[in-house]
Amino acid sequence: EIVDCDWSSDVCSSDLHEIRLGNSYKISMGDGSYKIGLINLEDIENLLDDPIDDFYEALELDESILLKFGFKQVTDRIFILGDFGVELGFFNYFLIKVDNHVLRIGNNQYVHQLENLYFAVKGEELTYTC
Repeated sequence: EIVDCDWSSDVCSSDLHEIRLGNSYKISMGDGSYKIGLINLEDIENLLDDPIDDFYEALELDESILLKFGFKQVTDRIFILGDFGVELGFFNYFLIKVDNHVLRIGNNQYVHQLENLYFAVKGEELTYTC
C-alpha cells in the first residue's frame, strides 16, 4: 500500500525544509560557477546575519546527485538506497518503506530536504561522493 502525503499535511509537517549543519549546498565562486559544500557553523551565522545571501544556494535534486549519494536507478524515474527511495518528476517524491507500506512524501526540490528526511528516518547522514 502506498500512502501519499505532502509537506502541508499534519502527518508529514516537519522542519525538513530547514537548513541544518552538514547539509549540502552550492557555494557561488563569483564567476558564475559553483562548488558543493556542507553547511557549517560559520555558514549558519552568515545566513542569520544576511538571510538573502547570494553566496549560498540550495542544491536541486537530480539524477547525478542521487547517484553520487549511492542511490541505484531502478526505473527511469525511481532511485533506491536500501529501504529509502526517490521518485524524480514534477513533485519529486521521497519513498520510505515501513513494514508492508510505502510512505510517499511529495513536493521536494532540494538535496537538503532529502538529507534531512534521510537523517530523521535512518539516524545517519547521506554521504556525497565526488
